[in-house]
Amino acid sequence: MPYIRDRDFARINELVLTIKQLSEKEGYVSIPDIAARALKIMDRYIVEAEEEE
Repeated sequence: MPYIRDRDFARINELVLTIKQLSEKEGYVSIPDIAARALKIMDRYIVEAEEEE
């Protein structure tokens, strides 16, 4: 199993919590729906981060 740094673990943990919250809040029940919504949110943050640099 590859080594995961604390920072990476925190990011993974945050992503999983976000997926859980979205599924509960928006009523998504299938994993692909949840993943698609999470990816849209991640894309938005990536664009914002690139604009800040």
